[in-house]
This record gives sequence, C-alpha cells and structure tokens, in this order.
Amino acid sequence: MGRIRYDGFDQPFEVEDTELAHLRMVIVTKLRQNERFLLRLQGQGELWMTPTAELRFEFDAPEGSQLDADRLAELRREAAGGAILVPARAVPDSHGGGSDSHGVVPDERGDEDEARR
Repeated sequence: MGRIRYDGFDQPFEVEDTELAHLRMVIVTKLRQNERFLLRLQGQGELWMTPTAELRFEFDAPEGSQLDADRLAELRREAAGGAILVPARAVPDSHGGGSDSHGVVPDERGDEDEARR
C-alpha cells in the first residue's frame, strides 16, 4: 500500500501501489505544466493539487511495475476536466470508514470554494 504525503497533514493518504504509480505520473506531469486540479480519494477526502504544494509519494512495493496506458489516459482525461477520482477499490478503508476524513485542501490563496469546483 502506497501513500501520498501532502503538506499540512500529519496522516498520509493511502492508495494501492499500482494506482499510486499511475497517479504519480499524471500528477507530476500536470504540476510541471503549472496546472491545478482536485484529487478525490474516495473515503479519505480531497486534495487541491497546485504546483506549490509539497507532495511525497511513498511505495511499499518495489517500483518498476508496468503502467497501464488505458488507465493513464483515463486519469489524464479526468485531470484535464479539473478533478481526478480515485475509486474506493484503490483506497483502503483504514481511516475509520468515514467519508472525507481529511477534508479539502485550499489552494495557496486559501480559497476553498475554488477547490470544490
């Protein structure tokens, strides 16, 4: 099980390693292009991804698994639409089973309304 560590949160967001490898590829590409978007982790909350956010990707499984071109294309389409949804099958129910236990991270201006759009 992999993790996304996001600046400002003590607890990491957990995502299955293979899904995390796909997400990392799309997230890093979008952030390098200076784009902002919402990452929705079902059951764990939402993260407003900005180029200034401090992120760290951690993997339990050895990296090097092959990425699925169809899954990458799907994630890229979602990101282009403004939000990536990580389905519950890729997110463990390890945070008490409650929905959105981390909440929404505002962008660098503190604008939560924009983060929810």
